[in-house]
Amino acid sequence: PILTASYNASIFLNKHKESIELTKLGLKINPSNEALKNNLVYDLLLDNRLAEAKLKLDSIDEIKLNDKNSKISIIATRGLFHFRNNNIEVGRKMYLEAIGEFKKTKNKYMEALAFVNYAREEILAKTDLSSIVFQ
Repeated sequence: PILTASYNASIFLNKHKESIELTKLGLKINPSNEALKNNLVYDLLLDNRLAEAKLKLDSIDEIKLNDKNSKISIIATRGLFHFRNNNIEVGRKMYLEAIGEFKKTKNKYMEALAFVNYAREEILAKTDLSSIVFQ
């Protein structure tokens, strides 16, 4: 339930601070939930808490991620991390990898979500590709 609540607060309501608090509460109950850690990193990055996000990102044990979507999601989150730390090329590469992997799994929702996040980062970074995103 906490995973769903934090995800909904973040993705659908754009309430990143609230999602951070929910996720931290969930991690007190289940500190080894790697999907919750990924959600926390995502929200910390969108809240521009880059140093804290880096610590949490480094603590994720990708081997413990038990489903394909979670494994691909962490690639997208790493892409976000790199965009927010001005490593645009690495961020782009990771987002495009995640989008391609979601496409292979035929998970249209996650593919679209990764693309929307990627497009936002290109636009915020004011890259040459940001004008292409809306064509």
